[in-house]
Amino acid sequence: MKQWKISHTPQQQLPNLALSPLYEALRDNEQFLKNHAFYKISKGHIETCSKDTCEEIAENGEKNTLVVYFNDRENVLFFNGEETIITPGQANMIRHFLLSSNEKNHATE
Repeated sequence: MKQWKISHTPQQQLPNLALSPLYEALRDNEQFLKNHAFYKISKGHIETCSKDTCEEIAENGEKNTLVVYFNDRENVLFFNGEETIITPGQANMIRHFLLSSNEKNHATE
C-alpha cells in the first residue's frame, strides 16, 4: 500500500491550488466556532463566548452570583469561589428555576 505525504503543515495555506479558498474558509469557520462555542445565558440575555471565557466566568464569577456550568463531562455549580459537581437533572432543574421564575412567578415544576 502506498502512503501519501502532504508537505504542508495544517498551519500553512496550500499554495495556489483550487483548495486554497476552501482551506481559508475552513480555518475561518474553525476560529468562529472556537470563539462562539458556548452560550452564556442569564435572564433576558443570551450571548456566545469561547470555552476559555466561559471557564473564566464560571471559576471567577461575580460575588453572590450562582453559575451553573454545563460541560461535556459533568455539570458544576459555582458560587463565591466554591464549586460542586451536580447531576444533569439537578443542573436542568436549577437552570429552569433561575431562568423561569422570580419573586412574583414561582416555578413549581
